[in-house]
Amino acid sequence: MEAPTPEEHENAGRRAVLDALGGFRLVLDRQLRVIDASQEARAVLGAIEDFDHCGAARAALTSGETVRGREEFPGTEGRREVSVCATPLRSPEGEITGVLLYEEREPETRLRQELAERQEVCHTLFEEVPCYVSVQDRDYC
Repeated sequence: MEAPTPEEHENAGRRAVLDALGGFRLVLDRQLRVIDASQEARAVLGAIEDFDHCGAARAALTSGETVRGREEFPGTEGRREVSVCATPLRSPEGEITGVLLYEEREPETRLRQELAERQEVCHTLFEEVPCYVSVQDRDYC
């Protein structure tokens, strides 16, 4: 088996970092084409390959500064409006090589999402188990 090329090694490392960070994250090149995406972004977006329409990413490339905004993305389940942050990526020489685009989730939004997920688990538990379930305190009340 051949050893991976430096580019394959870099791509695998980038993918591992994006997935470890979690959430909706994309790495775009200077033409706003997708270089890589986190697992969540791949699941939401499907086969979308460019983000030419993304104003925040375009502004980050032009200004060289981090840009925040609201963007609407097409996805596998219809259009989705997202609060995004676009940060220019630079080479060691300081040249802008692309953009990191990620969803900026407010703590409240994140907590609501976690609560909904936990409620779903509880609902499934109480509705799907083939027996009676009783929740009681220390006094069996």
